[in-house]
Amino acid sequence: MDNVLDNKKEKTVVKKKKIVRKKKTKGISFKKFLAIYSIVLGAIGVFLLILLFFFLKDYESSIPANKMDKILADMKTSKLESIIEDANIEYNEFEDSAYISTKLKEKIGENELSYSKKLGEYSASNPVYTVSAGDEDLCTISLKKESKKSGFFRDWKLEDVTFAAVAGSDELNITVPTNSTVYLNGIEVSDSYKTSTGVEFEPCLNVSKYVTTPTEEVYTVTGLNLMPELTVNYEGYELKYEANDNNLTALYPSVDSMYETASANAMEVLECYGKYIINRGSLETLSSHMLGKAKTYVANIPAVWAFLVGKKFSYEFRDMATSNFRVYSSDCYSIDVSCVLYVNWGDGEKSYDTNYRYTFVNVNGSWKVADLSVL
Repeated sequence: MDNVLDNKKEKTVVKKKKIVRKKKTKGISFKKFLAIYSIVLGAIGVFLLILLFFFLKDYESSIPANKMDKILADMKTSKLESIIEDANIEYNEFEDSAYISTKLKEKIGENELSYSKKLGEYSASNPVYTVSAGDEDLCTISLKKESKKSGFFRDWKLEDVTFAAVAGSDELNITVPTNSTVYLNGIEVSDSYKTSTGVEFEPCLNVSKYVTTPTEEVYTVTGLNLMPELTVNYEGYELKYEANDNNLTALYPSVDSMYETASANAMEVLECYGKYIINRGSLETLSSHMLGKAKTYVANIPAVWAFLVGKKFSYEFRDMATSNFRVYSSDCYSIDVSCVLYVNWGDGEKSYDTNYRYTFVNVNGSWKVADLSVL
């Protein structure tokens, strides 16, 4: 009997042990499952985050504005030379990449660089931007897609750079006195660039009866990217010049040794003119200083003075000045003259602003006005 009971207890214990052992086995498997599941899920999450990171990075690179931000940042550094080398820029004999880089650095200086979409040219598939340095338009940059994808998207790359001053096929016309020597960026411009010779010009259109007519010639240069540094040598003088869009005009020299005489001549003629107009001088005296077109001009002035006969008044020449003195040859020059002719009419007063350009010629040792124009 005791043996039977002992056997039952033993069986019961065995069963309990088996039950306990089974519970332990199930608990360990579930934890392992959770651990493995968590690791796999975490790995997938990390992978997706990495994938998303590179996706967003590639997407940002595919936005043309971001490429422009990088280009502008590089233009402020030594990478500017690389940008110029990579750009599709064509050069003529007066420029090269080193010159372009140097001039751009000067223009950029401490100015802030900015860009905007170029009106009429920008599109989503063909981004074109105008780049400015401060308030000055510097250049136009075109972008194009890379031929191959570097990731999820194709990046943009620099395709072309053109410049605001003189671009593409625009012509730069340079007008200089005949027999001048012309240099662009220190390189002499050959006669092959001449497009016009023997060009007559104001204020020397009416002097041919008295002296050899001064003439000019025109050089036309195409393919320049930036406005060049112009040097013009004429009769031992380095000439100043004026710029008007893509036209540069060299100015005849102002000869110091002749200026005093030229200024005195111009003021004397202007006083004769003012006195004649207010009946304090004669047409004969005024005409004695003139010939040709100028003489005809003053002879045709309405006889305002006739209405002033017998009238008492006072007058004064104020702020008399001469400027823009240009010598075309040893016997021809022009000079601007101005003054304020103040007149007290007795019953009122008035100031008359007077501005003329006189062209003088030397005839038989005397300087005469051959042409004039109102300024």
